[in-house]
Amino acid sequence: MLRLSSYSLPQLLHGSSKLVPQNMQEAPERLQYLEGLVEYLNLLLNKTRGSEGARPSIEQVLDVYDRIPFARSLVDLTHVRGKLVARERAHARDGLSLDVDRLAVAFPDGRLRTPQSTVTLSTGKATPVVARLLAALRSGASRQALTTVAGGDVANLEAMLDRLIARRVLEELGSAEERTAPQFQAGRGDRFTWLGHASALFQSGGKTVWIDPLLSPHMVWKQDEFGRVFSPSHAEARLFEPYGPGAPQLAPYELPLPDAVCITHQDVDHIDLGVLMTLPDDVPIVVPRRSPEHPWEVDLEGLIRKVLGPERQIRVLAHGETLELGGIRVTAFPFRGEMPPALPHTWNCYLLETERSALACLADSRLAREEEEFLSSRLGGTARPLTLLAGAPLERKTGPGWRDGLTSTELYNDARLYSWYAPLWSMFQPVQVTNVSYAQLERLARRANLQHFFPYARGSAPWFRLLPGDPLYIPINSMSITDLERLEQELARSCTRPRLLPAHYGQPIRIDG
Repeated sequence: MLRLSSYSLPQLLHGSSKLVPQNMQEAPERLQYLEGLVEYLNLLLNKTRGSEGARPSIEQVLDVYDRIPFARSLVDLTHVRGKLVARERAHARDGLSLDVDRLAVAFPDGRLRTPQSTVTLSTGKATPVVARLLAALRSGASRQALTTVAGGDVANLEAMLDRLIARRVLEELGSAEERTAPQFQAGRGDRFTWLGHASALFQSGGKTVWIDPLLSPHMVWKQDEFGRVFSPSHAEARLFEPYGPGAPQLAPYELPLPDAVCITHQDVDHIDLGVLMTLPDDVPIVVPRRSPEHPWEVDLEGLIRKVLGPERQIRVLAHGETLELGGIRVTAFPFRGEMPPALPHTWNCYLLETERSALACLADSRLAREEEEFLSSRLGGTARPLTLLAGAPLERKTGPGWRDGLTSTELYNDARLYSWYAPLWSMFQPVQVTNVSYAQLERLARRANLQHFFPYARGSAPWFRLLPGDPLYIPINSMSITDLERLEQELARSCTRPRLLPAHYGQPIRIDG
């Protein structure tokens, strides 16, 4: 029997690039931009070598090059036979437009965490087959069973399995084993588990729902990371028990198999196709309804079917629509923010309800008055306690409008899909910050029986502070323990406010009273 190691977790790549929203869908217009940019710069460079009097200088061309959006990330200026020419950067196309033939699956090793320790398989159109193999390897499968899943291509399958075994991606064992962590196998009532960043798990009556799963393989920490990654100044010093290099880590194979997975929106810290690869085809994946008039929105339904296979069970929920899961009712409601105001979207927040409790997951959304009214009308007058997951309240109410303007000197961030579509006039249009306010929390406590608040979608796990260059690096900020303690104190100032939910990483906590 073979199974996936807890030190390995598949990652989806597009060629040599990580998946980002802009290369999650086909976009011939962005490829035309790249080709036209190269042609335009070469025409300018040719003019510098012309004989006319009014020709541009090399310095002028370089100034133009610096001012064209995305130019430095897409095009190199290089000398060829003594002449300066513009050329596409290597793998530039991999970052712009989805090409199924360019798909690859990478397996970073949490023990070594070097580029050399990462095994990469070029999977292309066979990616759905590889996904089904990985799902079968979740708890363990025989080579014969894997041959059936692969459709009988024995030679290529055996070569792949042998390679993965040699590189310790797979481990051999006597028989298939139950890997679900003990804390998820027992327990009563409605239970919430925080899994780092915006990843959450909800259990009720034998049913399980995953929300925005973004998980890490088990890691062996390096000596120089002990003081940098783990610190009493980080919020997770209170959110992990124990805290330090021995902090618990959960791979997807240790979570109970979900009855559904809910995805709020298209950012890669909320939809991880590598995690979804480890699930059987028949697990419903709930995604927002995409408007075809919004090219800045990724078609998540089409993406999942194209990359993981047409057999995947996708459930599209528009705002106000509900999915019944045998005792758990999942309702989508509007997600506000993240995109500039000029680019509306139809992303989802989710309300999970049972007869005993309710859990609202906002991810990176702010709570608009309409959504506050939705929660109040849905839950008001009932005895069910509400738990709210959202970003911590902020003092300021508006921001300058351009999401990366305060953290980057590049106004046109090529990792952001909306950078390609935001009108120039809208770049600094004031926007309301995401998160909730203390006044909203008080109102929801009075009108919707909000009893607990938990700040999330801010990293707050050690593996989100790895340095760039690490195969598991993800640039996500973390809360400080000062932020967490200030929040707790502010909530305690008034008996009309909810209390901070005393949740710990990987430990289910009852929220039904």
